[in-house]
Amino acid sequence: MLNGAVYKSTDGGVMWTSSNAGLYSVLALAIDPATPATSYAAGLGGIAKSTNAGSTWFAANGGLTNPATETVTSLAIDTTTPTTLYAGMSAGVFKSTDAGVTWATTSLSGSSVRSLAIDPLKPSTLYAGTGGGVFSSMDSGASWTALVPANVNSLAIDPANPETIYAGTLTSGVLKSSNSGATWAPFNSGLPEGEIHALALDPTGATTLYAGVAAEGVWQSRGSTGAFHTVTPCRTLDTRTADGPALAAGGGRTFTVVGRCGIPADARSVSLNVTATGATSPGHLVLYPAGSAVPSNSSLNYSADQTRANNAVSLLGAAGDLSILAAQGLGSVHLIVDVNGYFK
Repeated sequence: MLNGAVYKSTDGGVMWTSSNAGLYSVLALAIDPATPATSYAAGLGGIAKSTNAGSTWFAANGGLTNPATETVTSLAIDTTTPTTLYAGMSAGVFKSTDAGVTWATTSLSGSSVRSLAIDPLKPSTLYAGTGGGVFSSMDSGASWTALVPANVNSLAIDPANPETIYAGTLTSGVLKSSNSGATWAPFNSGLPEGEIHALALDPTGATTLYAGVAAEGVWQSRGSTGAFHTVTPCRTLDTRTADGPALAAGGGRTFTVVGRCGIPADARSVSLNVTATGATSPGHLVLYPAGSAVPSNSSLNYSADQTRANNAVSLLGAAGDLSILAAQGLGSVHLIVDVNGYFK
């Protein structure tokens, strides 16, 4: 976004081009994780949708209150069911279950909502940051509970440990909760005073938090997420042995991590070393929590007849399991996974 518009880069930010056909003023964006060409933009005038990677946009306001004059300030998309979206505005939180075709208000109405965040492991749990504080819903927006009475601009959930939540406030800096919002404490060591406009956490589960501070720029904090516990490096999967056969091109494998190699049942994410070997054609591996949508990023790239390894941190699925997809055109590839630690 720039001056109320959307700009797009396809080379990692080196060059940008306008993607504004059909847009007016934009304050929030959301991208469908399963179909990245589908995007949503929100702002003054309601919500717009693109199904061609931002080339054109069309209104997706059905059911919103006064979309022509209402400003939508935040969007959140359910990564496991991307047809479910939430929109925050001065009239409260609205929800769509049909990819933005129609919207209906949730029970959090009359609150000026500035930020929304969804638990990546339990998408029925979401949080709303408002001028009157943080609210949580454990039932997909059907009911809400007030958590902390602060003037909140932004929210971020730790991807490695979703019980850890950060709130960027108007006058109190950053607040942190380690118990799903039951209690909060200041998290401002080294941070200058100022209104916190935005928060972002490293999506890989690493321990880096970024805060956008009014008139002070962007600040970084390391070591901000849930505690990391090391284990003796231990092999959890090897398709060359009893865990075989090799992964076929375009095929995947799901395997349980908790309960093995010292990984406890309450681990939320794991630190891994992933190795590809014996590939019959070039490709890449995609590692993701079992039961969630396949992400567009690559965990490891490889060539034919090449052995390559890479470190990764991944959230676990609801059953403490991981899925891996072999994205290659032909043949197969063997997979080796060693675990060396976990977050909880």
